[in-house]
Amino acid sequence: MSEQVSIETTLEWHRFDKEFYNYHPRCHILSLGGDQFEVILHYDKKDHPKLRERDLVWGTSTISVVKDAISGTAAWVGSNTSEYDGSRTWKRINCGLLKEHRRSTFTKLQREQDKF
Repeated sequence: MSEQVSIETTLEWHRFDKEFYNYHPRCHILSLGGDQFEVILHYDKKDHPKLRERDLVWGTSTISVVKDAISGTAAWVGSNTSEYDGSRTWKRINCGLLKEHRRSTFTKLQREQDKF
């Protein structure tokens, strides 16, 4: 992973509003040596004027990444509440979440059953 890589936007699905919120975090990527990196995403209310009126959680996410790994850990530290602080496991998703689903339609003919 190049240290020139940057995450400019992230999306979060809000099930109660039934919409995605688009965030623009401040991003820092630290090389820990070898194939290990930390991606630090800082979310600040002042950077999101369209979301200021919403009751959202702001803070910093630190994501540990090892090249070619399919999972790792992520830690959250809130700046306006500690209610959601802690570490979680992340897992890589190889297919797009928002892509069009493939649909199939078929018709099935049913024979009348013999009467008993």
